[in-house]
Amino acid sequence: MSSLYWPQCATYADSGIPKRESSGPPSDFRPPYSPTKACDVLAPCIPQQCDKLMLPFRTYLKELLYELSDGNRQIIRAVLCQLATQSGLGGLTSERWDVVCKVAYGERRIEALQREANFYNTKLLQLQGSTVPVMYGCYMGNTEDGSTALRGYEVAFRVQIALAFVAIHKAGLVHLDVSERNILVSKGKDGNPHVTIIDFEMADEHTCPVKVETIVPYQIPSHFSCPEIQAVIVEEAELFLPGTFTVQETVFLNSIFSLTMDGVLFKQTVPASVATSLEAVLRYTGIPEHMDKERAMIAANSAFREFIWERETRLGTDAHPAPIEWDAGDDDED
Repeated sequence: MSSLYWPQCATYADSGIPKRESSGPPSDFRPPYSPTKACDVLAPCIPQQCDKLMLPFRTYLKELLYELSDGNRQIIRAVLCQLATQSGLGGLTSERWDVVCKVAYGERRIEALQREANFYNTKLLQLQGSTVPVMYGCYMGNTEDGSTALRGYEVAFRVQIALAFVAIHKAGLVHLDVSERNILVSKGKDGNPHVTIIDFEMADEHTCPVKVETIVPYQIPSHFSCPEIQAVIVEEAELFLPGTFTVQETVFLNSIFSLTMDGVLFKQTVPASVATSLEAVLRYTGIPEHMDKERAMIAANSAFREFIWERETRLGTDAHPAPIEWDAGDDDED
């Protein structure tokens, strides 16, 4: 069964949204071009019926046709290109299909999309290509795209969820199943969201070393001594924002197997107050004696742009958070 190479940061694909990859496949399919670079690998989650797609293939995004306000459901026009080898080192074949991709993030939306895919693969199988479209497969994996149950929403809501888990830890339990399905949200009497944490089947007794009374977003440490509190506050709720960065360089040791080694080039960590431009960063750090100016600028520019992109993305989401869509019966009861 084939796998699917999906471009990283795919939510920035098209329709006027800044892109991080080209809008289509290259015209030259010969090595050393690597079509799998900067891609996440997704595995098939239902049996494949299309015998043409036994080799892995790569999607090239063309146009974002539709997106829900929370970013967790998208419809994207794309080109599907077949890889020449299982590893992707042989480039692309001339096989390609114009397709429309339905994309889902988060457990509930993924389950709904899988259910639809199963209909295509069973009851609608004989109707594909005539009454209904041809489905080339359904794939699932981990990416950096989409909004999770936490990080796409307003700061106050994410703080409330983080404090709910802190309260559970103070009560002497570690939850051990932090996921969207275990976070219930109801509308309080004041109209604001109220968070309830459920499902303690996997919970265990726990003496938490973290003593947190309040959480001030983006003014908290990057590491906590409790893994679950670390995961909720820093990784899921994204209430930490990096205040410094270091300049690193990737050195390719073997181009065939793409083995890499990361090394810190500059001794200084660069604070956010300095990161106003590449020139300001280099004035602050200086150029190490062991490297030339061009190499230093390339490495510093890469680190600087990634640092700024991460901060601007986080603050941009905060400025335009996804609305909480209330269903009937979501109000708190007396």
